[in-house]
Amino acid sequence: MDLSDSSSNRFIVHMQLPVPSGQSVMDLNIPVWIPGYYQLLEFGKNISDFRLADMTGKGLPWQKTRDDQCA
Repeated sequence: MDLSDSSSNRFIVHMQLPVPSGQSVMDLNIPVWIPGYYQLLEFGKNISDFRLADMTGKGLPWQKTRDDQCA
């Protein structure tokens, strides 16, 4: 996580997710609420500049299927 641009309320997250062999599709889900706070917050609407890449850095195709999900 990179908080160097925290004054603009933005931060950068890098994640490495293992993909089981033979699997070609993965769904990424973002929570829409937190326990104890019973209101939909829809965190996914605030995500910008989303990118996926393989281990060599080659970009991977993706699509936003809902505000809280990418596939």
